[in-house]
Amino acid sequence: MFVLKRTLAVSILLAAIALLAGWWSYTLTLRNAIDRLYGEATLLAEHAGRSLEAVDATLKTLVERIEAEWRDGRPPDARHHEALRRKVGEMPQVYLNLQLLFCKSNVN
Repeated sequence: MFVLKRTLAVSILLAAIALLAGWWSYTLTLRNAIDRLYGEATLLAEHAGRSLEAVDATLKTLVERIEAEWRDGRPPDARHHEALRRKVGEMPQVYLNLQLLFCKSNVN
């Protein structure tokens, strides 16, 4: 009877150690996943920032052109729209972001 109780106690102790080791492994894996997620979010934010910088530069150039035409007394024409379309097409990350934006807005 004593041997059975001792075997049962050792078995319970080993099961508890195995459960604790499993829980520790689970929490470590979860912490690593969270760290990778924060890293990916940072990269995504940097990519969005670069995309917006490119859009800002393009818009600034077009605004300067339009303002120059207004100062000269000429109304702006469709060339600016085409120039914007062409410049955005030259920037793949901006083009992709605009495509995703338009797809999302068309769904709603």
